[in-house]
Amino acid sequence: MINPVFRRETRTTLRSWKIFAAMAVYTAILTIVAGITISIISGNSYNYSFDPQNVIALYIVLMAFQNLIVAIIVPSLTAGAISGERERQTLDLMLLTKMSTTNIVIGKLLSSLLTILLIIVASLPVFSIVFYYGGISPLNVFGMTAYTLLFAAMTGSISIFFSTITKKTIVSTVWTYIILLAITLGNLVFTMIGIFMFENMRSTGLDTIFAYFSFSTNPGAAFLSLVDTLSNAGFFNGMFENMSYGYYGYPSSGVIGFILDILYHIPIWVLNCVFMSGVTAFAVFISSRLIKPVKGGK
Repeated sequence: MINPVFRRETRTTLRSWKIFAAMAVYTAILTIVAGITISIISGNSYNYSFDPQNVIALYIVLMAFQNLIVAIIVPSLTAGAISGERERQTLDLMLLTKMSTTNIVIGKLLSSLLTILLIIVASLPVFSIVFYYGGISPLNVFGMTAYTLLFAAMTGSISIFFSTITKKTIVSTVWTYIILLAITLGNLVFTMIGIFMFENMRSTGLDTIFAYFSFSTNPGAAFLSLVDTLSNAGFFNGMFENMSYGYYGYPSSGVIGFILDILYHIPIWVLNCVFMSGVTAFAVFISSRLIKPVKGGK
């Protein structure tokens, strides 16, 4: 049976002209970004010709821009999921129905993900440019799209969590952006400081283990790791190998050596997907428990 909240959102919000206007604007902006990127790449090459090998750079720019847009749009879509209903004084009416609080939270989250999916699908003609030049397969685009949806799910669940504990939509929106900055830029600063502190212990390989698990919670680092895996570039993933296999080396035996051997076979984006899935499930669970049902209701 389709979630009642999700069904209602698909019949109202997703049929609004604003959604189609947003898709049109996003596709137009993405087209402009693609054109500028191609012009820059071609301008830096001899005879202003486009090298098909540079299509990877175009692919990375488009995907990075898409994830940035998702990080900006999702909080605005989900920040008022609960607080907006509370402001409109319709939350109690929803709680009087037979729906559980879990169904309400999941329905709100799924509706926001469907909006993001529509925007991504609308942008596929722009991403078809990379297919024209070759070097990138449909699996690359679909794999990154799946990661983008998972990132949107985590962002949306965090936004819904703050929407349940705050009374104003603007407050939940601000807190969501703060958390996103903390797990991206804040995580980068924290990791760099940690690596510097582990400098004297680099020969033990602890700096690599610390950096790996710290970056595994950073969507930006995981994005670069996934691009490495899909494009076989090996730049970002190889950075950790150089950190331990470099000049200092690392112990080939013992617990640390065993852990490092395992980490080299597990890209950062894999652990990040596990992390984001866990955060999404936990945020949905906590949000559904924080919504207090109407006394006497189910």
